[in-house]
Amino acid sequence: IFEKVSYAFRHPLDISNPQVMWIPEKWSTMNIRIAFELLSADGHTIFNSLFLSALTTVIQVVATAVAGYSFDRLKFKGSGVLFYIVIASLAVPPEALQISRQLYFANNPFFFVNLMQNSIAIYVMSLFGMGLRSAIFIFLFRQTFRNLPIELEESAEIDGAGVIRTFWSVMLPNARGCITTVSLRLISSAVFVPPFGILDSSRASSSISSCFSFACDETASSFDATWSESYIIVSSKSLTGSNGAEA
Repeated sequence: IFEKVSYAFRHPLDISNPQVMWIPEKWSTMNIRIAFELLSADGHTIFNSLFLSALTTVIQVVATAVAGYSFDRLKFKGSGVLFYIVIASLAVPPEALQISRQLYFANNPFFFVNLMQNSIAIYVMSLFGMGLRSAIFIFLFRQTFRNLPIELEESAEIDGAGVIRTFWSVMLPNARGCITTVSLRLISSAVFVPPFGILDSSRASSSISSCFSFACDETASSFDATWSESYIIVSSKSLTGSNGAEA
């Protein structure tokens, strides 16, 4: 939370500065003004963001919980290899898959539904375990279910419950801590979900472009002032050095 607050009050020049970690070097409300302009450009922006975050969180929590329970309790041939492949996917940055993912969505409709410029793409990826940081969430659920006693499932099986009923009524309620952790992490990270080309090309691009121009104008003016000050200092030092050498 402190990191998010720190980013909100940073100057755009400090966001990409690796030396600025927690406390901004230059305080600015430019990010808040840009966010306010984006939210004011369209009255449905806040509702769409909340709806997208909530629905994506629910879908991804259910999908990763089912995957984690399957890897831990439902042993099948090759389950261990598949789990290690899932963990290995953490080493692949999302940017490395962005172009290939967009090409796949553009050329392969999902049940005759075009996924480009469509928010269904995010729901589909979350449902099939390819959402935001799904691998680490699958690992968390697997470890949570592994720590639960096997006697709970045996008792449910004696009472006549099947695999689905045991998971939904016995195992999932005992994983409330993991569900809360995953949900909070998904909601806080929903703003960083890659767009996958689903932005509306007319209104969204125009509002983002205007706010980006506004940010660039202020950043450029700040950069010009800093560059001018640096030029004056360097020039004065060079002139002082040349005069000293002549003397």
